[in-house]
Parts: sequence; structure tokens; C-alpha cells
Amino acid sequence: MNLKQKFVSAYLVIAGLFAIYSSSFGATSHKGFFYNLGGSLFWPAKLFPELGNVVSTIAIVSGVILLIMFGKK
Repeated sequence: MNLKQKFVSAYLVIAGLFAIYSSSFGATSHKGFFYNLGGSLFWPAKLFPELGNVVSTIAIVSGVILLIMFGKK
């Protein structure tokens, strides 16, 4: 098992634990487990809300740049 696989495995284990916690005790415990599982795949953005803003800004800017570079001319 190389380092990349260890990081991905650790990330997914943390996401699974975060999903169990969120569906049992979190603010969204009234929603289903799979709703919490989907949200927990982005657990850093949930734990650190400012990080979510940064990630979404990077995604939007990257999308616009790709559209400008590879869009129809």
C-alpha cells in the first residue's frame, strides 16, 4: 500500500465516521444517513466553513478559466 492509498483510505474512514456522527448527533440528524454520507465526503468544508468558501471559489474560477481556454472560438 503506497502513501496515496493510505491518505485516501484515511480520508474515507474519517468521512465514514463523520457520517455516522452527523446522522446520530449532528445538526442534520433528522435527515437520512445517505444525506449525511454525501455531506461527509466534504467533511473539511463542514468542519471549517471558510474552507468551503475557498474551495468553491477555486472551483468557479477554474471553471471560468477552462471555459475561456477551451470554449468555442
